[in-house]
Amino acid sequence: MIPRVCVPGACPTLRDLARVGLPVFKLLFVAILLGIGPALAANEHDPAWLGAHQLMRAQEPSGQFSFEYDFLLGGPRADTEREDGQAAYITREAGAAYGLSKYFLHERDPRVAHAIAAALRRWGQLSLPVSKSFGQDTLESTGVLALPFARYKLEASLRWLNFLYRPTGDGRLIAYGRSYDTASGGATALALLTELQYYEASHDNRFEALREAWLKGLLVLYDGVGGFRKLPAFIDENDLTNAEIWLALAYYTRLFPNDRATAATAARVDNYMLRVYTQAPNRSFYAWGVQAAALRLSATADERFRQFIAQQTHAYFQGATDNAKDNNCSTIEGLGTALHVLMKAAHSDQQLIDRLRRTIRDEMAKDLSLQIQPGQDRIDLGKGAYLYSPVLAQYDGAFLSGTRRPFVRVDYTQHCISALLLVKDDKY
Repeated sequence: MIPRVCVPGACPTLRDLARVGLPVFKLLFVAILLGIGPALAANEHDPAWLGAHQLMRAQEPSGQFSFEYDFLLGGPRADTEREDGQAAYITREAGAAYGLSKYFLHERDPRVAHAIAAALRRWGQLSLPVSKSFGQDTLESTGVLALPFARYKLEASLRWLNFLYRPTGDGRLIAYGRSYDTASGGATALALLTELQYYEASHDNRFEALREAWLKGLLVLYDGVGGFRKLPAFIDENDLTNAEIWLALAYYTRLFPNDRATAATAARVDNYMLRVYTQAPNRSFYAWGVQAAALRLSATADERFRQFIAQQTHAYFQGATDNAKDNNCSTIEGLGTALHVLMKAAHSDQQLIDRLRRTIRDEMAKDLSLQIQPGQDRIDLGKGAYLYSPVLAQYDGAFLSGTRRPFVRVDYTQHCISALLLVKDDKY
């Protein structure tokens, strides 16, 4: 039996249990099951545990996260939060909470639940109201947003006419600095995924209103036939945003299959993603898209999704190779998911499976070497060179961006936690 997780604000105390007359030995046993007092002993050398606890230490009182640290510069990089980087910034921060929720789903650590709840409250504060403008559905149905020419002028005209969105309504999108220019579909999708995993693990439904508002906000970015706009004030789709929102829809419909309207939308999105990315595979789309397809396969038993995953994985291997010195945990999330799915095929492609195993084994060995260990004070730069930093030990558990890029960022650690949990019980 999996112990019930006691979420913040909903735990009986030891005094409460004593009032009902439980003997001391039973009192202690129940306390352990409910997560009261010290948590169950964890393997403090487990890389996923180290990563999750580093993210919790990086969480600020606001619920957001200390985003990055460059050990050469002695602080964050100067351009990280400027202009175009702001939407990516808030998306990666939401990703940090998503990584914690994935860890919580596997390990049910009450301390992680507290950190997730703080992040969700903060994402709620940073969420802006949004809805479709009057006549927007009709405009989208004409296909004008997909015209391949004069797109800059078209976008400027539609923005001036207020045809792209309304800053009111029941939907919500998470924004950097509470600006609609940074109201990110990707960040909102990752926040929704965080809440869904938190709810699945704890059955704590206090964020239900945010869940529904974020779902509605994402659908404002959907034109009913194509993919998803990255930001409400822009007309272009984005491959990464498409994959992240598809995964959020897939997860939502798995948990709430009785929501028929969202299920119908998910089915239309399925058809679009399968058609478009079969014709034009994209490496930015790959990892998130494969995870979405795997969820849809489990929900529908439609073999199209398994075929899609195989085709996308073949295309991934045919593309440019990843830099051997970079952190590739995000790719492992896709490759590991593909391996799990393809191993269950009635007629498996053994060559592809063998290649997946080799790649995952080699990449995970490299990525694990990028995790900062407790007490570490230097980074090996190769050929006998190293970087010494007196603050390095403060980031134990975090993952470096690569052997030639000595900085840490919350999304690298998030992706590595997810990858480690995915391959944890497999032997490569």
